[in-house]
Amino acid sequence: DPGETFTITLSAPTGGAGLGSPTAATATITDVPLPFSGTYTVGSGGNYPSLTNTGGIFEAINLAGATGNTTIDIISDLTGETGAHALNEIAGGFTVLIKPSLLPRPGEEPASARTISGVSTNPALIKLNGADGVTIDGSDTGGTNRALTVTTSNTGGTVIWIASASGSNGANNNTVKNCIISGNTGTVIIGGILTGSGSVLGNDAEAANNNITIQNNAIFRVQNSVYLRGSLAATDTGALVVGNDFGSSVAADRNIFRGMLIGNQSAPCAVRGNNVTGVYSTAASTSKMTGIQTAFILESCMIEKNKITDLRQTNPGTYGATGIDITSTSSPTTDPGVTVKNNFVSDINHHMTGGAAFSTTFGIFGIQIEAGTNHSVHNNSVNLFGDIGTAATNLLSAAFGVNSTTNTGLDVRNNIFANNKAGGTAGTTVAHVAVYLPTGGTAAMNLTHNKNSYYNGTDATKQGVGQRGATADSPNLG
Repeated sequence: DPGETFTITLSAPTGGAGLGSPTAATATITDVPLPFSGTYTVGSGGNYPSLTNTGGIFEAINLAGATGNTTIDIISDLTGETGAHALNEIAGGFTVLIKPSLLPRPGEEPASARTISGVSTNPALIKLNGADGVTIDGSDTGGTNRALTVTTSNTGGTVIWIASASGSNGANNNTVKNCIISGNTGTVIIGGILTGSGSVLGNDAEAANNNITIQNNAIFRVQNSVYLRGSLAATDTGALVVGNDFGSSVAADRNIFRGMLIGNQSAPCAVRGNNVTGVYSTAASTSKMTGIQTAFILESCMIEKNKITDLRQTNPGTYGATGIDITSTSSPTTDPGVTVKNNFVSDINHHMTGGAAFSTTFGIFGIQIEAGTNHSVHNNSVNLFGDIGTAATNLLSAAFGVNSTTNTGLDVRNNIFANNKAGGTAGTTVAHVAVYLPTGGTAAMNLTHNKNSYYNGTDATKQGVGQRGATADSPNLG
């Protein structure tokens, strides 16, 4: 049996030289499973008791390898996962499917919804460490229902970490779909799904993690629902984030930093059809709240058909909030940037009591271009309204904003930019406008700004179509 030991003792040979010492050794029987192929059950009464613990199926697959595609059926709640073992690369190009089983639990109807949870001392509850071809599918029917919940209470970690194992071994062709992913009740963790470095959580990937799909998940009670950070040396390709729900309208389940961030990616790349609702800072946070943020290097990526609403920076000292925040550049800068089209952004706000926020850092923006060139902004609808806190001085909000004259080659057309915010002390530096443009802009910016519709309030002292630069006085406010 596995773990059993026995002693081997050598006898002196007949004639010839005598034996040295020692003459005895203890051997331990180790159970090495056959290579995996087919379907295996994990949970109470299954083939394996756990997914990530010692003695679980990840450890076994890493040891035995595979000779065929493998399906892991979760047949009961796994409430004691520790994340002790990641799933490593499997030789042979075989796939792994992890899903809730259709087999019923006694006395339950419907019977197949499952929970994977635990207190991981590692940075992730589930880590794909250079593993390829892994699908975590929360549907128990092969459809789009969400029947798998994955949670952790490690405030310094993430639920799922898709990581490059080395500079030559990225985690490719992996999918997470139809899942409910969050921090445990009462706990806000760093991330729901994170891709990037396999050694330092949140750093650049050592090797590209290509063709990552994140689809139809509900991810909440986190700082970041999704954080995709590719390799800077060779950007990731094939990222697809589609049809997810990030954040929550329930106060206890809101995100506290952003909906998602994507960076170090190149085409094909798409963030499409996601809902970001309920991102609220803590009262002490000084960070900008964002719905969707691009960062680092991002080329020819499509941000489209997303709905972003109910973002709040609640610190009374007045800090920034932006619905779609473009902070990425292309490399070289002559390459295409990001296309932002057919998105709906509304109800972005901050606590204005502190004031001193007439800036592109601490103001409110629906869509903001902070970095990069050759971005396209088409067919979006932005609606800013409402005020939080008491009237203050030095406030800036814009449905659309361009930070710098170095943001050249922008193509902005066929958008609706509406800003009816009215907060602030009359007669002070306050501007609530449809469009913000930088001071000193000339034809050299090569800005195309055509066929857009602008809506603003009627108080000419602080509301207008546009604001130029960081002084809210005529002729800058108009």
